[in-house]
Formats: sequence, C-alpha cells, structure tokens
Amino acid sequence: MVMVTRKIGTISPTVSASDKVGISRSTWLRSLAVSSAAIFLIFKSISIAPIFSPSTDVGTMSKKTPIVTASKGFKWENISPSKELLYHDCFGKLQCARLEVPLDYKRTDGKGLKVAVALIRQPAKVPVTDPRYGGAVIIEPGGPGGSGVDQLLRAGSEIQSIVSSHIEPEIASFNSENKYYDIIGFDPRGVNNTTPGVRCFPDALVAQNWKLQSETIGIFGSTPGALPRLWERSQALSRGCSEALMEEVNGERVAEHLNTIPVVEDMVHMIERHGQWREKQALATQDAYAQVYGTETTKAMLDRTKWSKGKEMLYYWGFSYGTVIGTTFAAMHPERVARVVVDGVVDADDHYHGTKANNLWDADSILSQFFIYCSEAGPAKCSFYTPGGPKAIQAIYDELISNIYKHPVVVPGSATHGPEIITWSDIKSVQSPSLYQPLHRFPHFSMLLSDLVTGNGSKFAEYKQHKYGPICSAADCGSEHNTCSPGHLPLATPEAYSAILCTDSSRLGDVSKEEFEAYVQRMTNQSASFGAVWAHNRLGCVGWNVTAKWSLNHSIAAIKTAHPVIFIGNTFDPVTPIRNAHKMSSQFPGSVVIEHRAEGHCSLAAPSLCTMRHIRNYFQTGATPTSDDGSSGASCETDLKPLVDAVPNEWSSYPESIDVLAFAHSEAELQDIRDLKILLRASKRFAESSVAI
Repeated sequence: MVMVTRKIGTISPTVSASDKVGISRSTWLRSLAVSSAAIFLIFKSISIAPIFSPSTDVGTMSKKTPIVTASKGFKWENISPSKELLYHDCFGKLQCARLEVPLDYKRTDGKGLKVAVALIRQPAKVPVTDPRYGGAVIIEPGGPGGSGVDQLLRAGSEIQSIVSSHIEPEIASFNSENKYYDIIGFDPRGVNNTTPGVRCFPDALVAQNWKLQSETIGIFGSTPGALPRLWERSQALSRGCSEALMEEVNGERVAEHLNTIPVVEDMVHMIERHGQWREKQALATQDAYAQVYGTETTKAMLDRTKWSKGKEMLYYWGFSYGTVIGTTFAAMHPERVARVVVDGVVDADDHYHGTKANNLWDADSILSQFFIYCSEAGPAKCSFYTPGGPKAIQAIYDELISNIYKHPVVVPGSATHGPEIITWSDIKSVQSPSLYQPLHRFPHFSMLLSDLVTGNGSKFAEYKQHKYGPICSAADCGSEHNTCSPGHLPLATPEAYSAILCTDSSRLGDVSKEEFEAYVQRMTNQSASFGAVWAHNRLGCVGWNVTAKWSLNHSIAAIKTAHPVIFIGNTFDPVTPIRNAHKMSSQFPGSVVIEHRAEGHCSLAAPSLCTMRHIRNYFQTGATPTSDDGSSGASCETDLKPLVDAVPNEWSSYPESIDVLAFAHSEAELQDIRDLKILLRASKRFAESSVAI
C-alpha cells in the first residue's frame, strides 16, 4: 500500500471563489437532475416498468456496456459486395450493405482489386418519398481505425435525434420544413467488417498476449529500459505487418491504399450510390403514391428524389480523426459540401505532414479541473476528496504518483481477483481515458485513486484484471459449454490505426531511436499527465514501411465550399486543442467555430443543449450560428459538470412517460428535458466506444 499522509471522507470547508471554475449552466438544470432522479426512484419502487440498474462492481465498471454486435441469421460475409447499394435487414430494424469500390482509384482499366466497404443504415422516420426526408448523414467516429458500424449500433438513434427535427413526423405538417435523416455508419478501409482488413495476428488470443506483454513493460518513462524494449517490439510488429500488406496481388499492394485520400473517394461513391438507391426507392412506389397524392404531387416527388449523377451532396458528422476525413473531403470536393460538422478538430496539415507534436497543450488543464471539481463535489461524489481545496487534493495525488513510481502497490490474491502489482503505468493508463471523458470517467478514476490511498488496492486490481475477458485461439471454441469468447479480433485494432496513420504521414516513422527519445521528452514536457502515453501512438509507425500510392502534398483548404462547414472544439480537449478548430476554420472561408465550453474529447463528452441546438438547426435549415455581437460562430456552456453534477445511470433509461407527468410546466422546458436525455445517452455511449485519435 502506498502511504499518503491524509484522510479521505472528511467534510470540506466552503470552497473559495478562486477554487471554482467558470464553466456554468442553467440553474434549473441542477434541480432538474435531482428531481428526475427522485422521480425515477418513485417509479422504480412501484414497478411501473423493469429498469436496468448497472452494478457498481469494479470489474463491471471496467467493461464497456454490451451492445448488440450480432443479428440472428445475419453475417457480413453472407452479403455479396455490389457496385450499387443493396441493403439487407440486420441488427433488428437496421439495414446493412457491402459497397464494392476500387482498391486503386488511379487504375482505369477496371481490372484491379476491389474493396468491400461495410455500411449500416438507421432508416429515417419518414420514407425517401416524403418531402421531409432530409437525406443520409454519414458518421465517422475517429481513430484512425474506429468503426462507424459500431458507432451507429451504439449511438445511431441518439445522433439521428440530434440532427433530425425534434417534432415527431406524425405531428409535423406533411409539407413542413422539418427534416428527418437516415444515419449511415461505415468501416473505413482496413477496419472491422470492411475487406480486405488489417490483420497482424493469427487470432485474438495471440493479439491479446502481445498487448499484455507490452503492458508488463510499462509506458515510456516507467523504467529506463522501457523505451528500448518498446522500440524493438514496434519494429517486430510494424515491419511484419506492413510487409504482409505490401505483398503484391495482381500488380497491386493493399497497404498503399489504406490512407485517408481513398476513403474520401469511397465516400463519394457512397453518396452517389445513395442517390441512385433513393431514386429507385421512389420509382418503385410511384404508382401507389400517385393514387394517394395525385399526378402533380407524384411528379414533384420524383423530381425531388431523382439521382443527381456526379453532383450528390455530402451530409456528415465526423469526430476526432473523422475531422481529417471531413476536411479532406471538403478540400477535394468543396462543391459537394451540404452539411459538414467536424467535431474535436485535428490539424489536418499536421496530420499529413507533421509529427504529432502539438496535440497536448490542454491535457494538463483537464487534470487540474479534476482537482477543482473534486473539491467542489465533496466526499459524497468524489472518493478522492480531502478538505483544503483543489491544491490539497492535488498534493495527495502528486504524492501518490511519486510514491508508486518507486514502490508499486503489492495486492495479494483473493476470492475476487488474482495477485497483482499496481504500477505508475497503471495509474497513467487509467488516467488517460478519464481525460477524454471526464463526465463519465472521473468518478471511476476518483474511486481507483482513493483505493490506492486508503484501501489495499484490491479494487484497482479487480479493474485491471477485468479489462480483458477470456479469449480462445479459435473461433469454434465458443460452444455453450465454453465461457471464453471466440477468437475474433477487436473492432478497432492498433494495427489498423498504424496502417492508416503511418501511411498518411511517412514522416512519423522516419525517425531514429535517439530522435524518438527526444520526441517522448518533448511530449512529456508538453503534458506531464498524458505525454508519455500519447507518444505510444507514434511508436506504431516505427518500422512501418509503406508509402501511399495517392497522397496530397498541399495544405487542406478550400477557396469556398458549397455550404459553410462547422468546426467544434472543446475549451479543454486532451488531444485536439481548440486552437485546431480556429486554425482549420481559417482555411475554409465562410466556416464557423463553436467553442464547446467543456473538458474532454469532442462535444459529446459533455452534454450542451446550446451546442445541440446549433447542430440541429444547421442540419435542419443550413444556418450557421452567430454570436450575440453579430460575429460568426458561437460559445456554448455545458449543462453538467464532472463529479459535481453526477447523474445516475438510470437517468438515461427511465420511461418516457415521466417527462409528461413530472415536467409539463411548458413545452419549451419539456423539450429541454427530452433533448438532455438524448445527449446523456449519446454522451455515455460515446464514452464507451471513444477511440483515441
């Protein structure tokens, strides 16, 4: 046990004004959270409906909330790739397709290898023939290597609710301006269900063993020997994986076509084929439509749904690395921009031509906010609380970090966990995702820190050992008598990350061991809380020997897009500082910036009705926000603070009827409540699946 001289759980004195933070929200919302929780408990006690209440077991908290990742009778491999969008029912009420596109867009003979892009569609609340049908919004979760299919399965309904009209179509006028959108998620090249994929291990068991070995070594700075050993392991992994992907097949190499530029062209194919599909859907129903609405209205419907060959427009919401895809698309095809929101903005020029050395300017500010919020929240909401204000809490943290670096915590085995050693690297590793998603992860982070100070480390040991479930070496091991999971590789693999990132920027891997050591020190100087962890992202490029067949050698910018782009940046983002949003916006005339006044990565890290309304209005009307002084852009407060405004998980799952029964004061307030619930669900699911940029 690490000895730290303080007590946790005593009552805090009044927090001084200097200890509080300026990120505020409507005062009614705080009472709303309390009232909603109370009402939920009342409804739960009288058993109106069964409601899921997550366990507080440490092992359970360390796992992602399970989602439906398979549909009975549905397998991606059973869908034959097609040049048109041919949808198949999947995952309940969703639709899936595999779109065939060229591996090499520069090859003109039509005989080259093909890529089968996996797409999943959440249908709009109205058919394409309805004048209120807005089109299809493509979403991309980031990474690189993140799965858009997975993101839609987790949060597709919530994203659809944000961009579509808040008025149900049954209530809205048939000829109204309310718009309802399809949501389409896709797996970029090399990722998840898209083929060919990036696979550097024979199965998931081997991959997990490799990862566990790396964790045993620790992160950079944990020991003097960590960097040399991790460097050598990266050489072994990256060289073998890139060489396998560089094997020539019919004169082509897959690895040369996994970068972002071909993905942009895949998206052009997607929106064009969606236009073709839309037209066919309308033509198939025109006779029945005419019987109901008449000839003239039917003609207008066919004109509205006609495929605009070569001119279909993009509707898009991309997060993190997804902003690189979005801005690259806008630079290459500015005439096709209808609605593009880029959220958690990467400096695309640095992505393609830099060294990932300017990302962490605000990371330490988020850790500082943890101490401030913990002090404000008090012992009831922050397990790591101690009296004396944020500086006193930070002092305990600093002492813990210093002590555990020299003396790891020894945790004997018990009935609930095996023997374990808790190290400096372990704290840094759990701290990093907390900086990404403070609202959802600060409470857990606080509890684990407290366990190391006042407990015996057993909770941390359970968390550490429950991160990974049992995995078999072969897919057929998952019989009903076997508790291990099949040996399928995870949805977002570090190898796909490297294949995309390192092919986008060859500079990242063109570095000596001494130069890389200097890079690690530079990042640690930039952020003491996150620098050593962040440097591992670039490490994956060491030994990656691939040059993209098609790349851009100029700045990512456009003279003018067909419609303005919206850039969203959080005030304190651990890896995409707000300065990126302003810098990239300056390269797209007419674009605007929304500053989301929160901590964390991307706007969904912290619910804000203000930000949500701007996004919805943009997709509904095309209007970009303006500030009170008439300048372009907006600054939006968030509605909940980490730790301080901790809301029970049940808040995002209680029955819809509670809205009407409890808060029918005004329609506007009622809509605020409904929208906040949507944001909370989206935020929670985004936190569960967020992928590092």
